[in-house]
Amino acid sequence: MKKVLLLISFFFLASCEKDIIVLDAELDRLASFRTLWESNNIDSYEITQEASCFCASEFVFPKLLRIEDKRLVEVNGGPFEEQFSYEFLTIDEAFDFIEERLLQQPAIARIFYDGTYGFPYSFYFDMDERIADEEIGFSFSDFYLLD
Repeated sequence: MKKVLLLISFFFLASCEKDIIVLDAELDRLASFRTLWESNNIDSYEITQEASCFCASEFVFPKLLRIEDKRLVEVNGGPFEEQFSYEFLTIDEAFDFIEERLLQQPAIARIFYDGTYGFPYSFYFDMDERIADEEIGFSFSDFYLLD
């Protein structure tokens, strides 16, 4: 019986260690791409953001964001309203969002980065596979640098 418990404990610890290694690798990857993004010194850009979640349809529709001096200033050509700030992510906020989710050790994390500028162009998290409708993802497209 002791051998069985020891074997079960070993597999449990090995599984936990594997999760930690994967988490560390993903955090390292995030840091590398964040460094690439920051090295480009991009303060102003336009980008289309699309959310993927079990949310109100207004939240998931693609939106054209205009960021100037690292601040969101326009959404779909109109002025940005602060009370809706939770709906939109600048690239810098996207990096923070991804890091926060990774540190919560999601069941599933899929993150893709732009190889030229380093920004995350698609990321998806399922925090607990046993819970329905808590998954969230974002995608960015149509990236355009502003002067």
